[in-house]
Amino acid sequence: MLEGTNASEIKGENRPGYRAIEEAEEKIYSPFVEFNVTKEEIREIATNLSLSSAGRPSAACLATRIAYGQPITPEALEKIEKAEDYLLYLGFTQFRVRMHSNLARIEVTDKEFEDAFHKKDKISRHLKTLGFDYVTLDLEGFRSGSMDEPI
Repeated sequence: MLEGTNASEIKGENRPGYRAIEEAEEKIYSPFVEFNVTKEEIREIATNLSLSSAGRPSAACLATRIAYGQPITPEALEKIEKAEDYLLYLGFTQFRVRMHSNLARIEVTDKEFEDAFHKKDKISRHLKTLGFDYVTLDLEGFRSGSMDEPI
């Protein structure tokens, strides 16, 4: 199986997803890591090939949205995916829905924070239909790797 982790993504962070890839040994192949291809180089190649993905924001694995120690289940991943699909539908561009037990912690960029606050009732109502008991808006906003902060 091929997967798309790139050389920029494996440096200096706690990378449980990539650790799982390494543990699978020869069953999963990461060509961008093996050939030291960075995220910037991939974007440049995509731009040169006129691929629509060239300017798309980074999208980390859904498993990175689940708090450490909490089981990663198909149901949890589906709940997060549906919550993020809804935020995308509402027009948000850079965000994460982090799952802490049955609490959804939403991270949006500073420029979209006010919009999220204005849509709080709509967002909360929808995420509760997905099975979340609590829905919060993170005051620190969007940041990659925020699940690693307590570690």
